[in-house]
Amino acid sequence: MISVIIPYTDNETYKKRLEITLESIMHQESVEKEIIVSETGDEKTLDLNSDIKHLLMPAETSFNPSRPKNHGAKKAEGEILYFSDADIIFKDPKYLKKLQDRIEEGKNLYLTSPKMLRFCRREFETLYSRVKKHGFRETLENIEVMDEYLATLDKKSEIEVFTKEENGVKEVQIADKEDLKRYLESDRDRNEPRYWTLNVHRGGLVVPKKYFEFVGGFSHKYGGWGCEDDDINQKLDHFWNGEYIEIPVIHQDHPRGYFVKEEWLENQKNLDKRKEKDIYEVVKNDREDYRKI
Repeated sequence: MISVIIPYTDNETYKKRLEITLESIMHQESVEKEIIVSETGDEKTLDLNSDIKHLLMPAETSFNPSRPKNHGAKKAEGEILYFSDADIIFKDPKYLKKLQDRIEEGKNLYLTSPKMLRFCRREFETLYSRVKKHGFRETLENIEVMDEYLATLDKKSEIEVFTKEENGVKEVQIADKEDLKRYLESDRDRNEPRYWTLNVHRGGLVVPKKYFEFVGGFSHKYGGWGCEDDDINQKLDHFWNGEYIEIPVIHQDHPRGYFVKEEWLENQKNLDKRKEKDIYEVVKNDREDYRKI
């Protein structure tokens, strides 16, 4: 069985997107699956289908995405874990089946960072209303992929695609043209990378549960948005073979008000420091944090 784990914090922007995300998982075919929503907060804010395992992780002073992910992993019954986000749609109805088969046929393998299509904000309400009126499957059939990076219903959305260098590594970055205009009119330094997303979903990870627990899960050493995903890939790479996922998922775009540049830079520094430390010491400390969840 494969357990799909989605961290969630109460937010109206995410709540409607989560509905569509869960529909896409429930419509996955030919695979035994478990869906886990691991919510952070003082109380549960979602009314979910009884088939979905809904967990609650008490809130901390500052949001730490690793804790709800690890909480979900500890409660998961599947031998394989898939970590996703509340805004990601699985477009291929046999997406999970294909990934499970690859893990089972591979040797010492984990899968990461599926290719990602952008579904622009301006179309979201159209998507949501069509899913409610016509159902997920029929709506999905009407979504078209354009220019390799864009998913659209009305073909009116536009994106800018460009190569951007980040820490010496060239990456494909994508911006909604409306977001690009906002960025150019804003304090660019403070808003980078609020308006960009990669052409891959860095939060997507498929890993045998025994591998995940061996490395101590996601590190609790990061606050706010970013880097815990890079960190766990960094740890897993020391022990097993990683492959990128070629089957694309769809990102439901939304305002990214949670980005704080100072926090992001601090996380980057922490990631670099952990890279230089002895991997067994890093894993030992992370296992202790994971044990306490």
